[in-house]
Amino acid sequence: MNYKITRLMTLSGILIAMMNFTSCLKDATAPNLSPAAGTSATVGIRIDNSDGAVDGVGGGYSQSGKFNVFNRTVKFFPSPDTAKINVTVSYLGPDVAPQDIQVTLAVDAANLTAFNATGAFSGNWGFNVTQPNATDVWSIPTTVTIPKGQKEATVQVKLKNSLTLGQPYAMPIKISATSYGTVSTNQASVIYLFQRVNNYDGVYMVNGKLTDALGTYTGKYPKYVELMTYDANTVVMLDQNYGNFYYIMVNLATGGAANLSGIGFGFDASGNCTNVYSVAGGAPASPTFGTLATGATNKFTPQVNSYSPTPAFLINFTAVAARFNINDKFTYVSDRNDAN
Repeated sequence: MNYKITRLMTLSGILIAMMNFTSCLKDATAPNLSPAAGTSATVGIRIDNSDGAVDGVGGGYSQSGKFNVFNRTVKFFPSPDTAKINVTVSYLGPDVAPQDIQVTLAVDAANLTAFNATGAFSGNWGFNVTQPNATDVWSIPTTVTIPKGQKEATVQVKLKNSLTLGQPYAMPIKISATSYGTVSTNQASVIYLFQRVNNYDGVYMVNGKLTDALGTYTGKYPKYVELMTYDANTVVMLDQNYGNFYYIMVNLATGGAANLSGIGFGFDASGNCTNVYSVAGGAPASPTFGTLATGATNKFTPQVNSYSPTPAFLINFTAVAARFNINDKFTYVSDRNDAN
C-alpha cells in the first residue's frame, strides 16, 4: 500500500524575531533571587536551526506572537523504534543564566485549536491537523533545566514507529512556568507540524558523471536534491535549484540546462537500489526511466543526523535506450527540515 506524501502547506509570514535586550542585570542583584523589576530576564521557547524550518503564520498571527509554527520530518533511524522532536528552551536575558532555571512544559491543546480555527492548515489539506494518538508517543517532557552559565537546554519528545507514514501531525508545546524570570509573551508556545518519512528521505549533494553517447549533454554537478518519501521503500528526487522532479543536465554547446524525465528510486529491505523510476506529477510510474548497471554497487548506506563526505548512495544506470550513462554519488547533508 502506498502512503504518498504531498507537500505540507507553505506557511506565509515570518516568525517574530527575538527581542534585543540591552539592559544588564545589576551586580548587586543576588543570582538566587527573582530579577528586579524592569530587567530583561525572560524565558522563551524556540527550536535550533538544524532541527526544523521556521514558518510563521500569516494574517497577523505570528506578528502578534500567537503562533510559532515549525515544519519538520521525523525518521525512525538509526533506532527502528523511536523518532524525536527536539524542544529547545532559551534564557533570553542579557547574559547567561545566573542560576539553574527550571522551566515547566505542557501540551498546549488550546493553541492548536486556535491555530486550526484560522484555516491555515485545513485550507491546504481539507482537514484540521491533530496531535498523534497517545499510543504513538513514548514521552513528552514536563520540565527542562537551563544550567547556570548557559543560554539554553534541549529535551526530546519521543515518538513511536506506530505513526502512520505520511500522515501530518501537530505537537503543541508551551512554557507554563519558570523558576526564574518571566515567560516570554511571544515565544512561550510553539506548534511542531511533522510527518514520518522513510530512511532514504533527506537532502543530498550529488556529484558524478553523465555520459551522452551523442556528445550533446553532460552532467550538472554538484547539485543539491531532496529525496522525498513516496512509500516505505521509494523516494522521488526534487532538484532544489529548479524546484521540480526532473534530472537536470547541461547542453555542451550552449551551457543551458536541460532535463530528462522525473526520477525516483526504489530500495529493498537491505538498502539495495532495485528500481529507477520515471516520475510524473511527483509519483513514480513503472520503473522504466533507467536500467541499473550489472555488477555496480547501487547501494544506500545511511548517514543520518551527521554530515559525512562518504557517499550515502551510489547509483549507476543507463537511460533513454542506453544513450545516457549516469554514475552518481549522493552524499547525505541533512534531514529535510520541512514536512513535504
